[in-house]
This record gives sequence, structure tokens and C-alpha cells, in this order.
Amino acid sequence: MAHVREVHGGFMASITQEKAQIQYGVVVSLRTAPPVVDRETRMISHVVSLEGLDKLQTNLNAKWATLISLHAWHWKCTPPERTSFVDAVAALGKNVQPLRVPDQDLQAFSQPDDPGKSDDSPLAASKRLLVEKLKSGYTLLPHTTITGKKVMALFRGPLCPGIPDNQGVKPWSLLGTDLQVLDAATGMFNLSYSAAWNLGRTLAIADRAFTTSLLRLRGKIHSAAVDRAQRQDIDRPLDIESYLRNLESSLQTVVQSQSTSPLQQTRAINRWYRTAEQMA
Repeated sequence: MAHVREVHGGFMASITQEKAQIQYGVVVSLRTAPPVVDRETRMISHVVSLEGLDKLQTNLNAKWATLISLHAWHWKCTPPERTSFVDAVAALGKNVQPLRVPDQDLQAFSQPDDPGKSDDSPLAASKRLLVEKLKSGYTLLPHTTITGKKVMALFRGPLCPGIPDNQGVKPWSLLGTDLQVLDAATGMFNLSYSAAWNLGRTLAIADRAFTTSLLRLRGKIHSAAVDRAQRQDIDRPLDIESYLRNLESSLQTVVQSQSTSPLQQTRAINRWYRTAEQMA
């Protein structure tokens, strides 16, 4: 089964303007191989097109047919008893570690300065906290605060080797700065959620169709809200209570408009000063 999708790649950094319309294709098929193999065998797969084959006039007595290979690749077929999924995963776990600082670097960093004595100093405690953060997949990044101060901050991506702690994180944000969580153990800011929010905003702004739809939706919501407010203001009955409630503020406005005290706060000569534009 083959499928081709044409997308607009105008906002991709690797796509030029001349190649804005790009195509992606995927082919799904069963992997064919000999039913029984006793040793590792090299196999070759080809992608061929059978379009229009039913309308082709061919010789029914022919033994062979020629097809054009659109794409080909090779792979290996191993005996079923040679390896299993459990063995493959176990071997993968021994050779590949989670996305974090290499274990040998963590072991070297966590070693005490003097192995012969226990170190209970605040520096050693901070060192142990930092090692735990690095084991959880965090890395240290330079960060500039809104005041211009340069500090070190914690960051890790979504593929972290542990259960993420979303305590203190808001479910939504308008600016993303309130998603910078202060880590109580290390005293450093955790920028993981804030960086994810900024990445999502950047991707949304780069999507022209999404931005257009969002602006259209906001315009409809604003128009509906203004229309509803105007209807409520018109349909609201005007009673004597509403007049009396605003009577005091109305009288104060009338008194202030008749007062000459603001003129005394400035120099008298400024009353007759005119700019060049006013005199023209």
C-alpha cells in the first residue's frame, strides 16, 4: 500500500522558495522472506509499479516479465531461533543508556574529594543534588533573566528517563514566563515547560493556515461580545435608581469644568504661548 502527501513547506528552514510544495511518500508492505532459513541471509526488496498492468497486451506463454524497480534496499533475514525480542531489548539496555549525561561521567563527578572521610559540607550536599538532577535527564544551560542577569538553569526534553514532576506548573499560560518553575532543591529555574511553550508558539505562528483561522476566530468572538454588550446596555431599563446612583459623579464633573484652579498651576505667560503650527 502506497500513499503520497503533498504539503506546503514554505516555513521550513531547509526548503527554498522554489520548492515550497514538497511531497512525502510512504509504502507499507509485508516483508517477504523464505519460510525457513538456517543461516543469516541477505535479502533485497524492490518497489515496482503495477499501474496499467491489467490493460497491457502481453504474451500469455511468456515465462518471464520485466518490471522497473522504482526503489530498492537490502536487509538481513535471520533464523527464528537465533534471536528473540527479549534478547534484543536486553542487549539494547546494556549498550544504550537514557537521554542524560553518560554514566561514567556521573560516577566520576559523584566521587568525593577525599574517599577516606565523609564530607557533610554544604558544597558536597549541593553536589549530590546536582548529580540526582543529572540522573533525571536535566542539563545545565545559561539563562538570561528579564532583568538582564545571567544565571544557570535546568532543562530537559520530553524524552526524560523518569516521571516528570508537574507540581507548580500552570495548565495554561499567556506569556510563558510564568512556566519557569523555581526548583526548591537547587535554587535554579527549571525552563523545561517554558521552552516547550515557546516552541509551540513558534510553530503555531509559522503555520499560516492556523494563524489565519485563529485571527478569524478571535474576530468573531470579539464581534459577538461587543454585540452582546450593546444589546444588554440597550435592553436594560432606565430607572430612577440608576439616575440617582450617577448623580454625584455627574455634579462633580460639572463643578470641575467650571473651576479655574488648573489655570493657576501654570505660568500666566503660557496661556498666550502659541506654537508655529498654531500661528500658521
